[in-house]
Amino acid sequence: MNQGLSLRLSRVASLVGMRNCVADLGSDHAGLPIALVRQGQVNAAIAVEVVEGPLSASRHQVKDAALETRIDCRLGNGFAPIHRGEIDAVTIAGMGGKTMYAILTAAHALPHIAQNGFRVVLQPMDSAGTLRYLAKQLGWTMRADVRMVDRGVSYTCLSYDVGDNALCDEADVQEKLLRLPPFETLPVDERMTYVLGEVPLRSGCRLAHEALEQEIDERERILLALNRGGTEDARARRALIEAERAALRALRERYFS
Repeated sequence: MNQGLSLRLSRVASLVGMRNCVADLGSDHAGLPIALVRQGQVNAAIAVEVVEGPLSASRHQVKDAALETRIDCRLGNGFAPIHRGEIDAVTIAGMGGKTMYAILTAAHALPHIAQNGFRVVLQPMDSAGTLRYLAKQLGWTMRADVRMVDRGVSYTCLSYDVGDNALCDEADVQEKLLRLPPFETLPVDERMTYVLGEVPLRSGCRLAHEALEQEIDERERILLALNRGGTEDARARRALIEAERAALRALRERYFS
């Protein structure tokens, strides 16, 4: 199921499953929508770009693939150019997790993420914990939380369905989002579990273990740097990082000892 895609995007495509119409936000030459249509996974697709240059490139690729009647390329930010009920899935790949969070919680997203049966497929470059947190708070059903390697780089791929246990009323979703505590304010042990993902941790897979060790190493480096400073801010920062390191070590003991 390659269709010219990288291993990373091939994994994203596999998580889409069979859908009617998917929107690919930040489509980057429309490679993913083209592959999904060609593979028969979707009947139609919408490639969305926020600037004109990549949008023009996407249009050229779609034209070269002779798929202009099935893939529409639109200019806009996030869900803004998508009409209510027009799609039953979204893919967002290759962006930072915090950017994805902002897209998924914007007003234009509400008609879609409150739609029963809607599918969300994400491949964040960082901050996957914020997305896991959002999905859980909105009651989305997890389909996949996996790590994979492409060209020596480890990536997280997430897939959720807005199912029967999810908030499916726009007003309820909006109210929930307004009251949602910021991710950074969560108890440190809970936040570190979101950062790494409970499903990958429970799987005991090598990539999850490596990700955990990288998180610990990162905090060791930060602490070394902070030890050189004696300001009040540095002391507060050091206490936070030490708490995170302790929580990560506890996860290592629990899942990989």
